[in-house]
Parts: sequence; structure tokens; C-alpha cells
Amino acid sequence: IVHVAIFAFAIGAPAAGLVRAAHVLLWILLVDMAIFVAMGPSPLALLSTISTVFVWRFRGGAVTSLPYKAVMGVFYIVSILPILICDASQGSEESACQKKMSDAKGLLASLLTNSALLAAFRF
Repeated sequence: IVHVAIFAFAIGAPAAGLVRAAHVLLWILLVDMAIFVAMGPSPLALLSTISTVFVWRFRGGAVTSLPYKAVMGVFYIVSILPILICDASQGSEESACQKKMSDAKGLLASLLTNSALLAAFRF
């Protein structure tokens, strides 16, 4: 649910002129997911740990975490990282970041959909 909110904010951020705020939230999400995938719920992965404690109270049967780690660790992180690296060689960094965020709406929408489906079908 936290991922859905962050992705929804990031999709609307360029139109509202809030690209920097979206970048900060996406960086926090990216680092948090990397820590969570590498180490599991730990105090260092604050968003993931809070989500696990408060939202995922009802857990299903034990399954391997490999598919989850593959999606979150590889697909999400590899997909989000290029959006966050702004190339200022073509102009100002702000305009480069604005363009990248605008161009990434489709990708962010697909990540939002995936996270929403994971949240909906988890219970």
C-alpha cells in the first residue's frame, strides 16, 4: 500500500511541479527495497518493516521468497534507478529530471498496478 501511494504520487508529480519530492520518495523506496530484499525486515528497511508489521498481519502459508525477491530486487530496482539518475548534459538538471519523470509515467503505472495487485491479493 505504501508502494502504491508513492508510485501514484510520482505519476502526478511532474504535472504538479513536485519532481524533487517524487525523486526523494522514490530514492527512499529504492533503498528501502534493496535493504529489505538483501536483509529481510530490519530496522534499516523502515518502510518495509512498518508495512510488514501493520499491514501484513494475516500471512498465508510459508512459501519461498525467491519470486518476491526477484520482482522487488531486480525488476523494481532496475526499473526505478534509471528514472532517478538525471543527465544534465542536455540542459539543467531540473528539466532533465522533469523529462525523465514525465517519460516514466507508463513504467510507474505498471509498478503501481503490480504493487496494488500484490496488496489486494495478499489477504
